[in-house]
Amino acid sequence: TTHSPEIYDKFSDEIVNILNPTEDRTGSWRVRQYESYLPFVKKHLFEGMRLKGFELPVQMMHFQRDEGWWQDGTGHHFHSFYYDIVFYFGLIGLTLFLAISLIPMTNLIKYNIEFSPSEIAFVAFSVGALVFGIPYNVRTYFYALLGITFAIIENSKKETKQKKASPEEVESADHKHLHSELHQITTELRN
Repeated sequence: TTHSPEIYDKFSDEIVNILNPTEDRTGSWRVRQYESYLPFVKKHLFEGMRLKGFELPVQMMHFQRDEGWWQDGTGHHFHSFYYDIVFYFGLIGLTLFLAISLIPMTNLIKYNIEFSPSEIAFVAFSVGALVFGIPYNVRTYFYALLGITFAIIENSKKETKQKKASPEEVESADHKHLHSELHQITTELRN
């Protein structure tokens, strides 16, 4: 396999930018943005600004013009999904989001779930998107893919439990299922 020096240089530059955010234009811009809004985040730390955040005039001014980066009333366009959540929904919103996102992921470890390669791709994407949200906003389609990932995890969890179940447990579960079906049929026949 050949390695492109341009790709290596690009990755190297990006890592240097991440490690030195105040020296990089993008990184320093983000630091300025976060600092501009920090007083509002601190003031509304637990509950966030909610819709009042949209009423708040833009706090970060353009460095070359005497005006805000965006029009007032359009939001504040944070370049961090987590900062965006904390600004608008506070720590309560961040906690709810993380609980919804991470609880199914903990099932991966707890149940030692077996996956097919395509299922692994969904899980890897969802975990990667959570990391991606640190410096960028997560796109709307992420929620649909996250939902599909949760369904895959739940389905795989059931399949893994069935594979690991003893023959007696499987027979008992089959017996209960058969008994339930017979009960339903007899109830329907009586009516």
